[in-house]
Amino acid sequence: MATAVDQKLLRQTKFPPEFNQKVDMKKVNIEVMKKWIAGKISEVLGSEDDVVIELCFNLLEGSRFPDIKALQISLTGFLDKDTPKFCKELWNLCLSAQSNPQGVPKELLEAKKLELIQEKIDAEKAANEAKSRKTLTPFDNASGTSVAEAVEAVRAAAVAEDSTPDPEDTRDPLLAEGHLFEGPHRVGTLTPMFRGDVAEVEETRTEAVAGL
Repeated sequence: MATAVDQKLLRQTKFPPEFNQKVDMKKVNIEVMKKWIAGKISEVLGSEDDVVIELCFNLLEGSRFPDIKALQISLTGFLDKDTPKFCKELWNLCLSAQSNPQGVPKELLEAKKLELIQEKIDAEKAANEAKSRKTLTPFDNASGTSVAEAVEAVRAAAVAEDSTPDPEDTRDPLLAEGHLFEGPHRVGTLTPMFRGDVAEVEETRTEAVAGL
């Protein structure tokens, strides 16, 4: 019950017109409202204050038809300038809740629907991004071969092709490699300094063999 001072504040305070409408708390889902109240008070105060939250619960549940004007006066010392706005939002939600068969404010239902829709959108976006990353992976999904491995295979094939003997090259392979003689007459490899014309080396070899 409001004290004498509270009664004076009640007379001096200007309340919104919806405060003249009664709310039957039996038609309101109080658990839903408690969750909203706790979140809103914590938002206003910047932290969770169980004392203020419980006070609001008690004032709202103390009567089947609570007095929102007295509730606002009682909360002013805690919520300060934010009290009128908080109480107006609270009362409008309660009025909406009692007109809903489920006892839940339609505003909170709509907000929940939007939250679920946003969650679905975010989930789909995350799935698409994951799919895109999988598509751009450096591995071939069919063979499991990486890009680096594929490049190395191409490079190895090119080197192998370059090292294949030319069928049109009729030079002695030893001479082609820089060797002077084959078999037991092989002297060694010619250094770049002593390598002459291939035809001259072949002629020298022929003369040497003929002298044996």
